[in-house]
Amino acid sequence: MSKPSIKKHSIRNIALILIAIPIIIFCAAVFILPASIASSFEKTLVASGINPQSITAPEKKWGAIRYRNLSMGQDGENTIDAITLTFTPTTPFSRDIETLEINGVYLSGDINIDGKVSLKGLETLPTLPALSQLNAKQISLKNINLSFLSAHFGGLRGVVNINGNHEDDAIIWNGTIDSRQDQLELVAKLNAQTNDSGRWIADFEIENAKLERSFGKFTRVSGGATYAGSGHKWKSLKGELSAGGFSAYDTMWQNAAITIDATPKLTKTYISAKSSGIEGLELNIDTTLSLKKIDWSARIFAETGQQMIRYFQSHNMLPINEKDLKKMQSLQNVTLHLKPTSKSLIFKVSNDDQEIDIKGKIDNINGNNFTALFTTSEQLSNTISGAKCTINKAKKRQLCRMNIIRKNHKYIQKD
Repeated sequence: MSKPSIKKHSIRNIALILIAIPIIIFCAAVFILPASIASSFEKTLVASGINPQSITAPEKKWGAIRYRNLSMGQDGENTIDAITLTFTPTTPFSRDIETLEINGVYLSGDINIDGKVSLKGLETLPTLPALSQLNAKQISLKNINLSFLSAHFGGLRGVVNINGNHEDDAIIWNGTIDSRQDQLELVAKLNAQTNDSGRWIADFEIENAKLERSFGKFTRVSGGATYAGSGHKWKSLKGELSAGGFSAYDTMWQNAAITIDATPKLTKTYISAKSSGIEGLELNIDTTLSLKKIDWSARIFAETGQQMIRYFQSHNMLPINEKDLKKMQSLQNVTLHLKPTSKSLIFKVSNDDQEIDIKGKIDNINGNNFTALFTTSEQLSNTISGAKCTINKAKKRQLCRMNIIRKNHKYIQKD
C-alpha cells in the first residue's frame, strides 16, 4: 500500500518543480537579470565619465532598462537625456545586451589653437569607447548635439546620429553629421569601423561643406575623406575634395580640386582651380602646415599675357598701367610665381620662351600701404609710369620701386 503513496508524492514534487521553473525564470527575467545588468552597466557609465550622483534607479520593463537625465562632470554642462538597454528576458542566465540606445546627448567645450578638445567641467575626456565593450549587438547614438568654442572658427555647433552593429571583433558604424555656421559648414555621411584593439577608421562622404578663413573661402565643397587613429588619438587624415567656388586674397576661382594628406605633426594640401570671370587661367597652390608655421607657394598660369593682365584688372589688383605692359600682352604661356616670407611676398613673372623675367617683392608697410621692389628686362618696357626706375645697361635690366595703396578694395599707385 506504500508504493502508490510514494508515487503520488513523486508526481506531486515533479509537478511543483515544473511549475516552479517558469516562475523562477520569470522572476529572474523581471528582477534578477535587470538588476545584474544594471549593476554592471552602471560601473561602465562611471568609467565612461558619467557623474555617479546623476545615476538613479533605472526604469525597468520586460526586456529593457532605461536611465534618464545623466550628466558628465560636476557642473552638469554635458548631459544625456536617456540610455536604454534591451536584452532577451527568456534567457535570464545570459547577460548579453541586444541593443544600446543613447538619446539626446549635449556636449559643450573648447578647442584650443592646437586642436585639443576639452569638455566643460571635466579634467579629462570621457572614455566613451568603453560603451562599445559591452558587446551590445546594436548601438544607436541619436541626437548628439555638439557645441564648442574654437580658437580658429569661433562657435561650432552640430548634430550627429550614428548606428553601430557588432561583427566579430569590430563594430561597423554608419551615420550623419550636420554642422552649419558662418565660417564652417559640414553635411556628411559617415561609415566607420572600431576594433576591440582600439584602432578605428572613418570614411566621410561629404555632401556639402564650406570653409571661410582670413585668406579666403571654399564653397560648395563635396568629396570624400578618410580619418584613422587609435583610442583618442588620430593618426592620419586623407581627402579628395572639389569646391565649386574658391576665393583667395581678393581673387576668385572655380572648380577647385583639393588634396589633403595630414598627420598630427604635418598637413600637406594641394589645390588646383580655374579662373572665374576671365577664362584661360589656372591656379595651383602647395601648402605645408605644421604646429608652428605654415608654408605655401602658388603658381598662376595664363595662356597669354593679355589674359593675365585682364584677370588682375578685373579684380582691381593691377596698379601698373596696361600700356606699360603692352609687350607682355602678346606673350604665350605666362606664369606668375608667388611665395610669402615673414615680411614680404616674393613674386616672379616668366614664360616658357624666357621672353619675360620680372622678379621682386611686395612689402606691407602698414595697413593698406605697400611697397613693390622689382627688376625687369629693359626690352619689356623702358619705363613704367609711376615707378622710380634705374637702368643697368650692362645687364639690360631695370630696378624699379613703386608705392601702392589699397583703397576701396582696389590696388592703385600712391602719389
